[in-house]
Amino acid sequence: MNKQENSLFTELRGNGHCLIEGVDRLLRYNDNIISILAGKLTVSINGNELTLDCLAENRIGVRGKIVSVTFGECDVV
Repeated sequence: MNKQENSLFTELRGNGHCLIEGVDRLLRYNDNIISILAGKLTVSINGNELTLDCLAENRIGVRGKIVSVTFGECDVV
């Protein structure tokens, strides 16, 4: 298994909290979108009034009004 398959963990608690483990890098952070890099995958949390309530070595916690979570191939080097 590669890193992407065995170390990315995403948990949604309703539409107000998201926890992501396996984070390599924070790519974008504002009150409408928070994007991270996890291996060769990007994960973007879209919504309103988004804030980081946890920023640790390999995980983030996001609170706010979450509208969507998207996964895609990494386009950042």
